[in-house]
Amino acid sequence: MAEKAADQQAVLEEEFRLRRLQRAVDRLCREILRGMPDERFEERYTEVRELAQHLFSDRLELFDRIYGARFQRLREQFKKGI
Repeated sequence: MAEKAADQQAVLEEEFRLRRLQRAVDRLCREILRGMPDERFEERYTEVRELAQHLFSDRLELFDRIYGARFQRLREQFKKGI
């Protein structure tokens, strides 16, 4: 029973970390949609990537593959002549 409780706790902690990262990603996406300057994007991307590394250090390559492409696509689509 203690093992089941520990497993449930681990799942809850992972879900918490995922939600935290998702909120940071969503904020950056909203900023991109508003047309942020390249310098600001680089700053914010670095911050979000560092958060991902802190929360999921063993999955940073996955973050880069998924979100790197997503952010680039959004930047190209919503860049406003900055």
